[in-house]
Amino acid sequence: MNKAQFAGRRGARRDVFGQLKTAASITAISVALSGVAGFHGGRVQAQALPAGCTDGNNNVAENSETVTCAVAPPTVVGGITTNVDDVTVVVGNATTPTTVNNGAGAGVSMSGNGAQTVRVENTGSSVTGSTYGIDVIGRATATNVTVASQGNVTGTSYGIYVYNTGSGQTQITSTNVTSTTNDGVYVYQDTGAGDVSITSTGMVSGGDDGVEVTNFGNGTTTLQVNDITAQDDGVEVDTFGATGNVSVTQTGTVTAGDQGINIDHRGGGTTTVNSVNVTTTRDDGIYVLQRGGTDVSVTSTGQIRSGDDGVEIRNNGTGSTTVNVNNITAGDDGVELDTTTSSTTVSVTASGTVTSARDIGLDLDHEGSGAMTVNANVVSGLVGIDTTARGGSTTVTLGSTAVVTGTTGAGIASRSTGGAITVQGSSGAVTGATDGINLRPAGGAILVQTIDSV
Repeated sequence: MNKAQFAGRRGARRDVFGQLKTAASITAISVALSGVAGFHGGRVQAQALPAGCTDGNNNVAENSETVTCAVAPPTVVGGITTNVDDVTVVVGNATTPTTVNNGAGAGVSMSGNGAQTVRVENTGSSVTGSTYGIDVIGRATATNVTVASQGNVTGTSYGIYVYNTGSGQTQITSTNVTSTTNDGVYVYQDTGAGDVSITSTGMVSGGDDGVEVTNFGNGTTTLQVNDITAQDDGVEVDTFGATGNVSVTQTGTVTAGDQGINIDHRGGGTTTVNSVNVTTTRDDGIYVLQRGGTDVSVTSTGQIRSGDDGVEIRNNGTGSTTVNVNNITAGDDGVELDTTTSSTTVSVTASGTVTSARDIGLDLDHEGSGAMTVNANVVSGLVGIDTTARGGSTTVTLGSTAVVTGTTGAGIASRSTGGAITVQGSSGAVTGATDGINLRPAGGAILVQTIDSV
C-alpha cells in the first residue's frame, strides 16, 4: 500500500471539524445546519405537526412532549420537524406500521436541547426523506440523542444523521438504512459528550461510507453492525478524545470500494475489531491506526478479500497488538503490522489460508521490547512470512499441515536486533525462490526444529 497516497487522500477530505468529508458533503452539512431554526442561538419555537401526528394536546410540538404518528397504510405522513427541547417522536406502533415520506426535505428533522429521541416502531414502518431520512441535532445543552428504528430509513444525502454538540451520549439502533449519495449512518459527537453506540441488525447502504463516526468526546465508541455496502469505507471511525475505547463488531458481510473497516484512534484506550467477511475493491480490508492508547486486537473469522492489504495495523500506543485471522486474499500484504518502541508484545495467528498477490503474506515489523509470536498455516506471497523484531524475541510456529511459500523471495525471512529467533512446528513445509528459511539475528540464538521440508 502506498502510504503517501493514502495520507494525501485522507487529508484532502478533512474539514475544520476533523470530519472526513468531500467538499460537497461539507456544503450539505452547512446548508442543513443553517436551515434549522434556532441552531445559531435563535429561540426555540413550537411547530405544527403534519396530519397523522399528535402530541395529545394541540397538535403543536412543544418542549417536553411526545409526538406520536401512527396511521395505517395507504395514508402517508409528511415530513416531521421539531425545534424544541426534551422531545420524543414516535413513528408507528406495535399494531400500526406507519409510512413517513417527505419529498421536499428530511423524513424526520429534530433540533433542540435536552433529550432528543426518535423511535420508529414496527418492522413495517418506514421513514424516507429527499435529503435526510432522520436528521437529529443536539444543541449545546442537549443531553442524550437516541434513534431507535425497527423499520426502513432512507435518505438521499444521509439515511440517519446525528450531530450532537451536547454533553450526553448518542445511541442508534437500526435495521435497514440507505443513503444514495452520502453515508448510510453518520454521527458527529462533540467535545465533552459521552459515549457513542451504534447497533445495526440489517443492511446499511451508503453512497459514500456505510457507517461513519467522528467522536471528539471522551466516551467510548461502540459499533455492532451486520451487512454493509458502501462506495467508500464500509465503517469509518475517527476519535479525538483524550480517553475512551473503540470497539467494532461486524457479524455479516462488508462490501466497500475503499476500506472495509477503517479506524483512526487518536485518543487513549484500546481498539478492538471483530469481523466476519470483508470485501474491498481498492483498499485495505481492515485498517487500524492507533496513534496513542494501549492495546489493539483484530479478529477475522471469515474471509477477507482486499484490493490492497488484507489487514493493516499501525500501533503507536503503549500496549500489545493481537491479530487472529482466518482466510485472506489480498492484492498487497495479507497482514501488515507495524509497532513503535513504546509497544509491548505482538501475537499473530493465521489459522486459514493467507495469500498475497503482489507482496508479503505476513509482513510484521515490531519495534517494541516484548516478544513477537507468529502461528501460521498456509501462507504465500513474494515472501511468505517476513518478520523484523527490534527488541524482543521472535517465535514462528507452523501448524501440522502448514505450507509457507515465497514465490520470488524466501519462504520465511526473520530478522532480530535483540532477541532470539525460533522457527518450529509439528511438521509443515517451507519453500522459497531464494531461501526456504532466512534468519538474521544480531547476537541472539537461532533455533529451527521439527519442519518436514525446507
